[in-house]
Amino acid sequence: KLITTLENHQPRAIGLDLYLDRLVQEGDIDRLFRNIKDHNKLFTVCLIDGDSTIPKPKYPENVPEQVGFSNFARDTKGVIRRHLLFGNFTNSALCDTNYAFSLQLANLYLEKEGRTAEFTDQGYLKLDDVTLRHLTEGTAAYQRANIPNNLSQILLNYRSTKSLREIATQLSLKKILTEDFDPTVVKDRIILIGTDRPGSDYWSTPYGEKIPGVFIHAHMTSQLISAVLDGRPIIKTLSQTTETFLIISLGFWGSGVMILSIRSRFKFLIYFLTNVVLSIAMFAFFLTGWWLPIVPALFAFSGATALSALGTNSKIIKQLV
Repeated sequence: KLITTLENHQPRAIGLDLYLDRLVQEGDIDRLFRNIKDHNKLFTVCLIDGDSTIPKPKYPENVPEQVGFSNFARDTKGVIRRHLLFGNFTNSALCDTNYAFSLQLANLYLEKEGRTAEFTDQGYLKLDDVTLRHLTEGTAAYQRANIPNNLSQILLNYRSTKSLREIATQLSLKKILTEDFDPTVVKDRIILIGTDRPGSDYWSTPYGEKIPGVFIHAHMTSQLISAVLDGRPIIKTLSQTTETFLIISLGFWGSGVMILSIRSRFKFLIYFLTNVVLSIAMFAFFLTGWWLPIVPALFAFSGATALSALGTNSKIIKQLV
């Protein structure tokens, strides 16, 4: 009845972030799919996790299987900073899909907007004119992280809201079944259905807030759609070679600033202002979607400045300068 009620209000897509095989019996799943008017709007989930794989639901015959994996990539302390897109999994016969739940939903939404998806010659996914360059081992803060080559993943750019739960309107099961809601919050939108109760599906975020998995999927889906339709930046990183060059260059810059200002009464002010300018520049790049190595860069700049200050403290070097 929940799906039927939602369908009557013409959502663009419905995502079931529920493991149906664990919640309902096979006969009920069969009736669920047969009562749906437009099967192309509905996506379900499965989980690929070795021996703990949760299978996709058993679709009736002649019903298209539209499934996305619900896996999250966890960093230290279980924090979700990365967004899995697609991958080639082995031993995943019970969850034989190569695409993430969020990507499936976003792609369906964008198709209705006339946007296309394709792969580049380098193997990157391209949504319309937005190329999603995946992370590789040694990227940014993931110098020692194990990033499998068979998985495409990017950094997750969470929506900036007071609470991460406020990414979208939330409706209880009771409100939907009694149709006690504004139809415009459903019409032509993506509807995600999941649970919001303390348990195993709560995840840590970089903002210190734990939220249910359905909200993580909402942020991921929103990130892809907004990148294409609104130009919202996907967080990008420099190559390892470029990062190294940047850090070394800032070291030389810091050394040069201190040497050239050693005789000035305002050398410490110059040093302070240079650090401020550097920090503002790094933050400005971050606002445009670039994650730069600000901490190593500041250490390189400050360390080179301090060593130069010690070196130029001798009378001989002062005379040369």
